[in-house]
Amino acid sequence: MEILFCSPPSLDCHNHLYKQRSFQRLPLPSAYRGQYRAASSKVHATQEKEVRAMVRKGSTSVGGEGFPRSVEVVEGDVTDYDSCRKACAGIDKIVYAVRAKTTLAVDLRNVEENGARTMALAFQDAKNRDHRKNNSIAPTAKRVLAHFERSIYEPFRDDWQLGKVDGVEVQDRTGSRFRRTGTQPTEASASVQDSFLVFEGTFTGVKGIAEVEAPIRMPPGESLGDMDGLMLRLAADGRPYSIYLRTAEGVEYAARFITKTGFGSYRLPFQKFRPKDSRQPPLVDPSKVVKIGIRCQRPSAEQQAIVQPVAFKMKLYFIKAFPAPVKQSDFIMISCAGAAKLRKSNSMEEAVQARILAAKQKGEATVRNCGLAYTIIRPGPLVEEPGGYRGLVFDQGNRITQTISYADVADVCLKALHNPEAINKTFEVSYEQTAAQGQQMYELVAHVPSKSNNYLGLALATLEKNT
Repeated sequence: MEILFCSPPSLDCHNHLYKQRSFQRLPLPSAYRGQYRAASSKVHATQEKEVRAMVRKGSTSVGGEGFPRSVEVVEGDVTDYDSCRKACAGIDKIVYAVRAKTTLAVDLRNVEENGARTMALAFQDAKNRDHRKNNSIAPTAKRVLAHFERSIYEPFRDDWQLGKVDGVEVQDRTGSRFRRTGTQPTEASASVQDSFLVFEGTFTGVKGIAEVEAPIRMPPGESLGDMDGLMLRLAADGRPYSIYLRTAEGVEYAARFITKTGFGSYRLPFQKFRPKDSRQPPLVDPSKVVKIGIRCQRPSAEQQAIVQPVAFKMKLYFIKAFPAPVKQSDFIMISCAGAAKLRKSNSMEEAVQARILAAKQKGEATVRNCGLAYTIIRPGPLVEEPGGYRGLVFDQGNRITQTISYADVADVCLKALHNPEAINKTFEVSYEQTAAQGQQMYELVAHVPSKSNNYLGLALATLEKNT
């Protein structure tokens, strides 16, 4: 197994880990209000892993300075697809721990958001290419359910048509464009334009609903039963939409999501779909799904006495099904505490911090929507002290305020690579704190310095998944 470690340029003061032979860890620079640090890699003799560190072009660590000899150091840029693809060759997992050179918005966006997207894409492409050479499908490969790129996915362009408009089934079809008006004053149309399915219309009545749908197409011998959820890439208007799945028996399950204005990616695990009829099983069985659709409905908040026409428009680029995780995370991201919730800034320093946290937040969303099995770790303020001697708190909800050492974050990261409880979870971690009487907020999870100690699985077992 090979692990790619994406490193920032500053790699000083990291001997504190790999000098402790009982705590040889994966290289992991951590970041929060200061410099990033790098820890040592797990040596071949202990876990039989190979580690490749990708450092920024022009860094003093390109020659391997600061890394154990067992670590292969390569030069690259997380915003450059070609260098990311080269670094990902033969890689099984990625640890993404980076920082921008400055706190300018453009640098933060390039590194935190675009960099994470580029690295995830390069990693998936490299995995798919390796498996195609062996005439197999990569475990991380997604299945295309809808794609409107003319030159590649022509069959999908003719599948999609209007379903129901205000409860009335639309039957007729002319070429690739559909336009009908329901019994209530709702107008909707669906047409393939360029590389998009354009689903648009206007609600002119008190209530309104419109749907566009298509049958499920899967390769022979495959079904959605092998998948874990759906990924959508689209441009929308900021309105809420629902995606629904219908079985051969006519049972419908739907998941609602709120779009943002412009292009965005949306990840919807099957466990978030709920039945239209409460008498049906609470969770959808993906293997029985035969039809997929998108629904837009006028929100009740807009159903006022004086009805104003409300327009909606969505440009759908693709829908893909992503596979169930294969027991371990593929992509580990080191973020920072505070990225879950942004507060109003009242000073220059707070404004800079808010800008950094906003970039971290967007980077996290990029990783969640990439389709890989992920773990996002948000450490508290980092300190330089030995690890493995203090209890740790694992939490969700942006309540972490205590510090944590670089060494302990490195250990959490290493264990997250191989622990199934860490799959598709985002969590904060810091040292324990002593709460005032009657104000205990955390379930503390202590651990001692032991290689066999599986404290992480116990700590994460109660935390929410798909966060």
